[in-house]
Amino acid sequence: KAFAYRFDQDPLDLFVDLCQLSNISTFILDEPYHGYYIHGRSVHPSTDVNMQKMQTNLEEESNGNLPRRGLTQKRSEDLQGQSDQVFELYITDDIKTEYGDKFTKMLPAGGVAAAKAGGQSRDAIAISRAHHAINEFLKAEVVDKVAPADVQIPNFAHKMVDAPPGTRIPPNETSILIRDSRNLWSRVLFYGIEYDLAIFDLLCFTIWDLIFQDVFISALLTYVIAHGLQEARGKWGGTNVAKKTLVDEKFLI
Repeated sequence: KAFAYRFDQDPLDLFVDLCQLSNISTFILDEPYHGYYIHGRSVHPSTDVNMQKMQTNLEEESNGNLPRRGLTQKRSEDLQGQSDQVFELYITDDIKTEYGDKFTKMLPAGGVAAAKAGGQSRDAIAISRAHHAINEFLKAEVVDKVAPADVQIPNFAHKMVDAPPGTRIPPNETSILIRDSRNLWSRVLFYGIEYDLAIFDLLCFTIWDLIFQDVFISALLTYVIAHGLQEARGKWGGTNVAKKTLVDEKFLI
């Protein structure tokens, strides 16, 4: 990660490109009022096309016959290395409250789990309607209300200690978007906390070694714990994504 992806394509950048080609934007909230936004609105007329049409669309884009990718569609010279597709997101209390209300009120009684257990088409329709309504709400309140001039560039304090923006929330209560050129959204993945996981493995090994005074047993127990965390994240992480996105687990890769 520290060396190979500097010379080859980073899988995080490939995921952002995939979102754009699929015309899918991604909202991620890692805290009640903080998260990340990947702008995946496609510049192509249609994304549900065959490979030949997709290649034609990409050629049209490379020839400059389509709008530029990104939220503000600025030129690369104007961006000066900053991202126009990935942003840190700070939402207001009103948006957070309304989002929670829509998420709970528009679902059938018992939520997603009850709908899956019931297996009734009306519950599936209710979930689909809730999914569409929440998508439209986020698009209207978070994306469309933020003017291109209001998108911020991270300052020195934010880069060093992740200090929140000093700008006060304006009276019209729009969200705050800060350009994320370092793919900080990877912090919600194991990919983005590899150093933390490495330190955790080292601490586990040290503790077991102090207890058993045996390198082999310590390494084995550390291995079991590390892979146990990976399996738990794979199982419950998929369930959490399905619950929060209102997308059935069968459709998750």
